[in-house]
Amino acid sequence: MTNTTRAAGFAIFAIAATAPAPALAGSAVYGGSTSAGAAIVIKADKKAKQLRSAVVSWKANCDDGRRFPVAVTLKAVALEAGFTPGFRELAVSRNGKGRFAGTQLGSLDLGDATAALTASYSGKLTKTRAKGTLDATITVVENATGNAVTTCRTGSVRYAASRSPGRVFGGSTSQDHPVVVRLDARRRKVADLMFGWESSTCKPDDVYINADERFGDFPLGGGHFGDAFDLGYSPDGGGEGKVSFDITGRVARTRANGRVRVNLTETDASGAVATACDSGIVPWEAISG
Repeated sequence: MTNTTRAAGFAIFAIAATAPAPALAGSAVYGGSTSAGAAIVIKADKKAKQLRSAVVSWKANCDDGRRFPVAVTLKAVALEAGFTPGFRELAVSRNGKGRFAGTQLGSLDLGDATAALTASYSGKLTKTRAKGTLDATITVVENATGNAVTTCRTGSVRYAASRSPGRVFGGSTSQDHPVVVRLDARRRKVADLMFGWESSTCKPDDVYINADERFGDFPLGGGHFGDAFDLGYSPDGGGEGKVSFDITGRVARTRANGRVRVNLTETDASGAVATACDSGIVPWEAISG
């Protein structure tokens, strides 16, 4: 769980939410995490030789001390001369025989500034595992003057994911964050649930939260799981902080779905509410294969 981030401009930037992409028939689905603690989902063809898509989440650290978060579903596309790939496309220069490499480009409107994104992804696929690296850079430029505001970098981030049909599920939330569900060997409980979320509303209005979560040990009953619980923390400025989670899900043989809702509240030393943020109800869907 990350602490509340107060900032203006690009720090409150969020990619527009979209519904989870439809499943591709016969996909090899890998779910895992990055070295930065975010979930990651990789989907390949049935033979696990070619990348089809990926759901990624990362945060770039900026020179001015802020962070720039991105969560997006990327579709693998072939490079075409004379055309620039879209923000949701991974233009692959290599994609076959269990290896891939590609680039994501994007120009993001931040109001009075524009962010130019360049990210590279590479990976190796086997029938049971996927691993690789990602590296992203974002340059924020003031529209009025053309001057650079700041540069943000992830550095080289490693990731690793596993494939286990019927046990490992990968997909996305309605906020376009990756979600990974891993069952125990007997399919009696959810051993791991990893997902990202972001605030849809906050008070004060200049607060925005983007966080990665990992929980586990949810018993399965009739294919259903869930829990509602609170986690406390100490805000940097003193007082008390509480994050309330409401998690529900359903797991079948090849599909899983559910919803999460997260509320964060910080009170000051006098007990008055200083910050209140809500993710809203966030549906998610995942597949296994």
